[in-house]
Amino acid sequence: MPNNQKIADELLADSSLWDVYRLTWKLAFPWGSVIPSVLLTFVVLWIYLTTSIETSVVVSHSRQVIDLGISFVTTILGFLIAGFTVFATITNPRLFVKMAEINSNNSGISWLKATFAIFMHTFAHYTWFLIAALMVKIFALPSGMLGNAILMAAGDLPDIKRILATIGLSIFSGWIVYLALLLQGFIFNIYHTCMLSISVSGENLVD
Repeated sequence: MPNNQKIADELLADSSLWDVYRLTWKLAFPWGSVIPSVLLTFVVLWIYLTTSIETSVVVSHSRQVIDLGISFVTTILGFLIAGFTVFATITNPRLFVKMAEINSNNSGISWLKATFAIFMHTFAHYTWFLIAALMVKIFALPSGMLGNAILMAAGDLPDIKRILATIGLSIFSGWIVYLALLLQGFIFNIYHTCMLSISVSGENLVD
């Protein structure tokens, strides 16, 4: 007989999106999504730092990438939230209870929390990307206060604006790719759980 109070305490232990996001650190590391994103980040950084592209062009490219990211994230995030809501609503609640009683491999957390942590990992990155992009758009506008403050602090340091724009361009480029690659894990997680729900519907596994 499972300890229902212990299960409830575990399920309600997290108090923020950050707490749920940290649960994914106990799961398998997403190398398939991280490696291409990091490689792209360094490739973009190397190209723009080693070529004689004008500062105005680098800044323009950086803004275009951020605008693309905001458009992509806001569009996809709406679909993800709607799809997750439908998924969580139609899935057999007794299956969720059973999953809460079973530990996920050697992670130390339940199968249910591991499954939902993967969803939250995706939501967290989409949310944080949107916040970061909006902050850059607000504070790094042409002649914005952040840009002026950095230039004043840098003094006569050459190409500081170009270097900062290049770093921002490379980071946001890699981050967008990572967000796109996260979709495959998100979709497979829904597929796998739905298949599991169907496969046990005729059994006594969730009774």
